[in-house]
Amino acid sequence: MLSIKITQHAAKQLKNIYEYSIKNWGREKAKEYLTNLHKTISLLAHSPSIAMQYNKNIYYFPCQSHIIYFIQDAKKMIVLTVLHKSCLPSNDPILQK
Repeated sequence: MLSIKITQHAAKQLKNIYEYSIKNWGREKAKEYLTNLHKTISLLAHSPSIAMQYNKNIYYFPCQSHIIYFIQDAKKMIVLTVLHKSCLPSNDPILQK
């Protein structure tokens, strides 16, 4: 299993997803949604080969209405960003570096 690091950018997005979900669907649904995102990140750390390649170094995997983008090496995965499926990854500055 790879160790997991979540960038500040991705952590802020997860917080925003949680707050948006509370406002629109309530605290319980928000907790459930965030838990599912974290479970998917953990799944990717256990089985990174299930992800698809975005470019040479970045991988992605869908989870509910969002897509998790990450990089990896032999020991760790780094979650770069978590975008809503309606967002274009080409508009996220983190993925353009």
